[in-house]
Amino acid sequence: MKRAGIATFAFVSLLLSAGAYAAPITQSGVFFTQDQGLFQPGPATAFHFDFQTGCPACFSFTSASWGAKTGAISGPSILPTAPGSWEIAGSLNQGFVGLNPVLDTNGGSVKVNYPVQLIYNVPQGPVSAGSKVTIGTSYVPEGQPLLQTAGESLKASLNLVANISGNISDTYFPLSGPLGFIVNSFGCAQPACVIFDLPFNVNLSLELISVGSGSTSASFSPAGIGSGLSLNAPSQLNLSTNQLDANGKLSVDGSANPPIIAGELELLDALIFAGVPPGVLNGSFPAFGSSYSVLSAKLSGGLALYESFTFGVDNLPITLTANTGEVHTGFMGESFDFGVGNEPLVIDAAVDIANTFKAIEGLGLGATFSWAVLKANAAGFQLGPLAGDSYNLASVSCEVFGTCWKNTSFPLGGFNTLTNQFVIAVLPEPGTLLLMLIGILCAIALRARARPLLAMLASIRLPRPDRVSL
Repeated sequence: MKRAGIATFAFVSLLLSAGAYAAPITQSGVFFTQDQGLFQPGPATAFHFDFQTGCPACFSFTSASWGAKTGAISGPSILPTAPGSWEIAGSLNQGFVGLNPVLDTNGGSVKVNYPVQLIYNVPQGPVSAGSKVTIGTSYVPEGQPLLQTAGESLKASLNLVANISGNISDTYFPLSGPLGFIVNSFGCAQPACVIFDLPFNVNLSLELISVGSGSTSASFSPAGIGSGLSLNAPSQLNLSTNQLDANGKLSVDGSANPPIIAGELELLDALIFAGVPPGVLNGSFPAFGSSYSVLSAKLSGGLALYESFTFGVDNLPITLTANTGEVHTGFMGESFDFGVGNEPLVIDAAVDIANTFKAIEGLGLGATFSWAVLKANAAGFQLGPLAGDSYNLASVSCEVFGTCWKNTSFPLGGFNTLTNQFVIAVLPEPGTLLLMLIGILCAIALRARARPLLAMLASIRLPRPDRVSL
């Protein structure tokens, strides 16, 4: 009995002194957003303007419309076995023909993927009721991040539009009498039958002229010489990176190719000094506004559209909400204390991303190298090249010259939230636990004392009824 008491006391002491240990719980996740504006907070903006709304009024001075019209021609039948007459009729429904200007602009967009590993130090094993637990937090970037931009674009076009609809029919009128009966026997009932009735509907939209960012250019060079000067519309810049810079940020920049105003040095012009006649490799016909190039290898440099974008994570805000009603907010990297009740402690974690996006746009310097085989320009249209490529050699920021017209910083929105949940087991309060154990010990003691009594009762032998004498 004494040994049992000692063992029980040791067990109670172990339970009361047992403490939960903290162990890290890791969670991998990706913060992502897309279609966000390049130069202002919020979703990317696009604009579409179409003047062809409710034609026939595209433009009153460039369109024509008409109401419904009908007409017919008729005559004697030309079929010897089908005497009678016929009529071909046509109708034209209300329609229009005109010019349809269209304008499409896009302010550009950005996409970001930022993978992280969230780390929580959470007590493992039961904790005592009435105590406090500490949740430690931290995070590290992991995987391959992504910063991807689609540059601004502009396109204006002029389309020829038309709608013509109606139908054409042919009706046969057989003769009456015996000859008409012969015709009727072939299925044409008097007084008339329709040979055919064909409806038609034509909707036409033909692009006549189209100009846009990067789609127009002009070059000036002496006849037979590839070197010269070029003027180009600003090209759309599409930039991408998945490398963190020295400051732990995603940073990408570049100049549009080709530059807006560029001097061009045709490397193959050196062949002219080796005896190759001018005009063999490159030439132009000013009278016809055309030029051609059999083979070209150019160095170009000049004023270009420059853009730079940087995405950096400031911190990861976190909100921890317990089932006791206790709420803590802060940032990953901090620790948070929670009170413990008599029930299991359930904590919900929600982590967001606080960031800064920096966008720069302006006029910088760019240098490129390009090569092409067989290309020509005629009356504003470019043919070819059959093969070719272009490479950026250098890009100088507009900040160097003070020629940036956009230089702004703001947080990107649209990011998702990473969530998690932790459940921590709770031991009853020490006083309650001690009472429970005392009750268990009393039950054990009563059972131990009851065993001899039961054994004694079981040993009593009562006389059999058939042996009892009166």
